[in-house]
Amino acid sequence: MVYGSTTEDVLTGFRIHKKGWKSIFFDPDPPGFLGCAPMTGPMTLTQMKRWSTGVLEIPSSNNSAIIGTLTAKLQFRQCLGYIYVLIWALHSLPELCYALPPTYSIFTNTSFLPTVSEPAIFIVGSLIVVSNLSHLSDYLRCGLSVRAW
Repeated sequence: MVYGSTTEDVLTGFRIHKKGWKSIFFDPDPPGFLGCAPMTGPMTLTQMKRWSTGVLEIPSSNNSAIIGTLTAKLQFRQCLGYIYVLIWALHSLPELCYALPPTYSIFTNTSFLPTVSEPAIFIVGSLIVVSNLSHLSDYLRCGLSVRAW
């Protein structure tokens, strides 16, 4: 079933890649279709839930990227790309774990980070610096300025 799924675009791309077709980037001027985004917060959450459900249904069906790599013409890098897209909805679990310690600290008036006087603060500081430098590097590689960052 391709049409009738909430993520038929992913399924269609997956099916044509399994048959050995190649993708190209087409950027018409003016743009042909810009789509429409959800207008409110609840509409956005509903759309995200719909997409999450749709992409999580794909690996459990006969359209698994791993099976497509083993039995069809799907290349290994394409398989990795599809797996990344198909597990996108599971990213919310680590994000939730990332958001819980600060919330717990606020409610219990405790700290989960080291204080400035502890040597472990260098670990946290270096993670922040490396993350920011990585983002800056991405901006510069895309041709954007430091000011845009």
